[in-house]
Amino acid sequence: VASSESLKFELNMKENPLAWRHEHELVVRTMNVDTQAAVTDAPFNVAEWRSSISLAQVVDGSFGDGGLVSLESFGSTGNPGTFRDILVLDDGSLLAVGSTGNTALVAKIRDDGSLDTTYGKNGIVELAIGYSTSVSSIVLQFDGKLVIAGTSEASNSTAFSVFLTRLKSDGSLDTSFGSEGKTFVDAYSVGLKGITKLLLMPDGKFVATGYNTDYPVYYTRVNHLLMRFNANGSLDTTFGNAGILVEDSGGKFYTDRAIMDAGVTPDGNIIAAGNTDFYNSDGLFTVTRYTPDGSLDTNFGVDGTGSFTLPKASSATRAGALQSDGKIVLSGLATSPSGDKNGCALVRFQTNGSLDPSFGSQGVAYYFGDTYSVLDCNGVLVKSDGSILLLGRYFDNQSYTSYFAVLRFTSDGKLDRSYGKNGIMTSRMIDGFSEAFALDKEGRVVIAGWHSEFDITPLVLRFTP
Repeated sequence: VASSESLKFELNMKENPLAWRHEHELVVRTMNVDTQAAVTDAPFNVAEWRSSISLAQVVDGSFGDGGLVSLESFGSTGNPGTFRDILVLDDGSLLAVGSTGNTALVAKIRDDGSLDTTYGKNGIVELAIGYSTSVSSIVLQFDGKLVIAGTSEASNSTAFSVFLTRLKSDGSLDTSFGSEGKTFVDAYSVGLKGITKLLLMPDGKFVATGYNTDYPVYYTRVNHLLMRFNANGSLDTTFGNAGILVEDSGGKFYTDRAIMDAGVTPDGNIIAAGNTDFYNSDGLFTVTRYTPDGSLDTNFGVDGTGSFTLPKASSATRAGALQSDGKIVLSGLATSPSGDKNGCALVRFQTNGSLDPSFGSQGVAYYFGDTYSVLDCNGVLVKSDGSILLLGRYFDNQSYTSYFAVLRFTSDGKLDRSYGKNGIMTSRMIDGFSEAFALDKEGRVVIAGWHSEFDITPLVLRFTP
């Protein structure tokens, strides 16, 4: 449909408002298009894509309720909750994992969007963890067991604990892991502030990455933090300082340095994607490589870190991905040279930590919108053909409406305007937020997150191919 006219549907919104909203979004609406590629002036020196955006609002109506699976439809816990991570199983079903209240939440979803009632309790597992539970990341072992990582707090205090828990393939708790299926590590003493990623290492151990502050209570400087666990869930005390490694920048990057995402290479090196802020000035996209024992790999970048300076204070890394050739792609937030538009940046590093000049313009590509502002770019995925998918959220400054969005770039950093409408595929979501995404067996994008039309509710959304 290529028309500015509204299409009217005679649907019972009272009975099924979510279905109405997402059936409505099967419409493709277009606006006046003026898309061009331009190179901005120095100091950016990068390719900038500008567009009076033509949005393709297409969700897969064969999935769930008009393209959406929302847990409020299944009458699970009444507490507000979110999905934070998602993965695709060999049989095509999905595991979406998050938290609600004081519990970790897992849902197994079939290809048609229905819950797999053979998993957990009618397709859902709610696992009591602790006060203010926050699930951060998941990994799937080769034997089909699911390991979940996150943080919780002691009741009504600021003391943080890192937790790992493991579920069997049927959703039951694996009591052979940790202590009766769970491991807790008191990280208050090292000032833990967040866990961002869980990695399954080639030797079967686990590494959790995140960030801390110099002191547990009084904020000073943010540092990289890594924790290593044995395959049985116990803390690996041979790693770092009794299992915990804090990599202090020592002032090298002036201020805060947090791991926002991470990956592992086939030989066991840890790739940490982060950002560093320069106190209300410019920001850095950084990538750091650690050897399997947690040492900085000084053969990578400068003293173990590759970096790219982004003008404007709002620049920030949000996610990273490893290509099959070993190159590293970072995605994050950026501000246009004029300072009046928010957008996304992609930065690609070579295997030695230097910028890849064959990508975008001298290693960097941007996307800025005119009518819509990209507020969040919090996921990146490299497909087998080398193209790059970027997960984000658009916000309409006129209607104050949020849109889940996926952008596609070519392997050399150009916006692929054959995807969706001029490179973007979206779905309108009232007060929603996308947290993670993946590609299913048919090449369709599945997004995990939440919406708050009625209450904060976990959701999974699927786009058409």
